[in-house]
Amino acid sequence: MTRSLARGALLGLLALLCACARTDPRESPAPPADQTAPARESEPRDVPPAIPVPVGLPSEPGEAGVRAFVSAFLDARVQGDKPRAKDFLSSNALEQFEKREKGLALTSMSFTGWEMIAVDAADASSYEVRVRIRREDEPVEETLFVGPGPDTSGAQRTWIVRGAARP
Repeated sequence: MTRSLARGALLGLLALLCACARTDPRESPAPPADQTAPARESEPRDVPPAIPVPVGLPSEPGEAGVRAFVSAFLDARVQGDKPRAKDFLSSNALEQFEKREKGLALTSMSFTGWEMIAVDAADASSYEVRVRIRREDEPVEETLFVGPGPDTSGAQRTWIVRGAARP
């Protein structure tokens, strides 16, 4: 008799499993959240959040890419858009412009235009770009050192102004 009782229980369990397998899981309510587990937000992140590339930053390779990148950077400077101009700078270059080393100014009300004088390859992936920024009083020449590298947030960029100098 115990054998038939065990067989009956086994068949009942099998019938229950088959019935569960046929039900639509979308109809089943979600299990309640575990209230004893600590919140995920309080844990340290395993991976830092992704930092988006600033919108509209040219990044095509080669000399054409450098020209487009520097043109966009100079446009932001002449327009007086300091936050936008900072998107183009490495930490080193930002420090140079903020300290106004050797007369460097990121933006100025006196900027009226710009021209690219020369684009010279420094190595396989870096360029030295000589520019002339027109001002109300007299033009200023600068050399921008452009290549791949981290921006001020540490995100790796195809092109970034690594530094600048005046002759």
